[in-house]
Amino acid sequence: MEYDLTEDKAHELGLYAKKTAERNLLNQTIRIEFSASHIEYDAFGRLLAYVFVKNLDFGKFLLENGLAYRRSEDHVREKYYEWPTMQARTSEKGMYDKDG
Repeated sequence: MEYDLTEDKAHELGLYAKKTAERNLLNQTIRIEFSASHIEYDAFGRLLAYVFVKNLDFGKFLLENGLAYRRSEDHVREKYYEWPTMQARTSEKGMYDKDG
């Protein structure tokens, strides 16, 4: 991983990401998509799915704002998520903010 977070900064960003999710997802109609025709789990046994609200890929939104990072595991949208991650890094948003 190419970012260096203190425990306090990681905690602060986690709370901000949670509030962002609540603000954007609570009381909204969301759509859940699974990659391909089968259900996948990550290395920790967590269900992998893509969340959409008003046709916005919420995972991509979090990546664009430096509030999430791409896992190193292979998945269908791995290449699709490279650009928003690079945008967040270049714009120094969220976890990539060198001043915050």
